[in-house]
Amino acid sequence: MEEGKNKTTQYIFTVPGKPENTTLIKLAVCAAATNARMDVEKIDDLAVATGEAFKNVCCHGEEGWSCCVEVKCESDGERMTVSVIDKAKCHDIPKEKRPCLDCPKEGDLGVQLIKSLMDTVEFSTAAEGCKSVRMTKNI
Repeated sequence: MEEGKNKTTQYIFTVPGKPENTTLIKLAVCAAATNARMDVEKIDDLAVATGEAFKNVCCHGEEGWSCCVEVKCESDGERMTVSVIDKAKCHDIPKEKRPCLDCPKEGDLGVQLIKSLMDTVEFSTAAEGCKSVRMTKNI
C-alpha cells in the first residue's frame, strides 16, 4: 500500500440471528463507522440499513431465526462496507412470537430502504440457501 494511504480496517461480529441482537449489531457497526471517521448522518443511515439487512438475512421468509449471522465491517478510509451473512444452513431457533407474519411486505420495504440509504447494495443467496447483503457507504 502506498505511503500516506489508509489501511483497510476490518471488524467481524458473529451472533445468533435473533431479533434482540439487532440493536447489538447496529451499535457495533456504528462504533466501527465512528472509528472510520464517518459523519453522524452517514452513521445513522448505516445503522438503519444494517438493522434492515440483519432482519432480511436472519428472519424474513423463514420459519425460524438463523443460528449464526456474521456481520463484517471494512473501511479503507474512503468507504465503509458492511456485509451481513447468514452462516447457518438452517433457521432452527424457534420464533416464540410471529412478529413478521407479513415478512414479504416488510422485506420489500426494508430492501428499498437499504437501497435508498446506501451508495451500493448487493443481495445474494448461496447454493445452500444462505442469504447475504453487502452494502457500501462512502465516507
